[in-house]
Amino acid sequence: MTNFRQTSSKRRDNERRNIIIKFVIMIVLGVIIFVLATIAWFAMNGSIDNDGMDIVVGTKPYTITCLANGSDGLFFDYYEETDPEEGTMVWQMTANNNMENYDDPTDKGIKPGSSGKISFIVTPNTSTVTINFKLEIIGYSCSESTVNGEPVITMNEISSGSVSNLLNGHILLFENCTNEGIYSGPITSNADVERIFSRTFAKTDGPQTVDIYWVWPEHLSHLVNAYDGNIVNEHPKLNTSSEDYTKVVTNICTYPEYYFAGTVPEQNLTEQIIAGSYNTYGGLYDAADNDIGTGVDFILVRMSTVDGE
Repeated sequence: MTNFRQTSSKRRDNERRNIIIKFVIMIVLGVIIFVLATIAWFAMNGSIDNDGMDIVVGTKPYTITCLANGSDGLFFDYYEETDPEEGTMVWQMTANNNMENYDDPTDKGIKPGSSGKISFIVTPNTSTVTINFKLEIIGYSCSESTVNGEPVITMNEISSGSVSNLLNGHILLFENCTNEGIYSGPITSNADVERIFSRTFAKTDGPQTVDIYWVWPEHLSHLVNAYDGNIVNEHPKLNTSSEDYTKVVTNICTYPEYYFAGTVPEQNLTEQIIAGSYNTYGGLYDAADNDIGTGVDFILVRMSTVDGE
């Protein structure tokens, strides 16, 4: 995966340089619920070992498993501080399939510009099955106290407000990515801050791997085409003539509270308005990264599945 890099806007780089969030990935049984958890950059404890066995969840007409030879990932111990609901299991990570939470000490978490892939395997148990995958991002803040000389972390859910909204526009998910780092199949948030995508699986195809490409775009110009070869000198990481690009830009204009800190100057945003006032909107986008980095210490990305028609 190619990390995003914007050579302009250097004046804002130092403000965001230390924004790093740690990721742990979990699975909660029920309808299938995957929970991806992150912890703030100040928390850097070690990993938890396990036997590397696959995790199997699901009921008819399909089964879901993790990739083989995976592990719980770093910072799993902080997830346990949230008192997870009964039945929670780890969505295991591998060296090439993680949220920069696999190898200690080289993996220190993600920041604006980070990207990667996480996957799971679906095995149909009937001739065909359509599954609707629903993802939600839930943020937590942390408070720390000392008990018997040992630090104790308390997690507090951020259930509403600007920071909760911003998580949905800055940690993006896609169904596909080319070797050149061009994304497609955006899984964007709706008004209920849910991200929904569907896949149909045929039993004759056997077990099928589902990839989810994650990215924290470093700058707004990687999502909205504001290229002018001077102030903004990089193109978006989407095909600007595609429906996928239109879907992302429409999501930005429809839900600016997911992408920009504070109040945007224009009530009815368009691609042209954003590109024409890029210094303003690029600054609001960068400021949102700062708000996430200072306001969110722990993030759950929960994915449930529902059988389709």
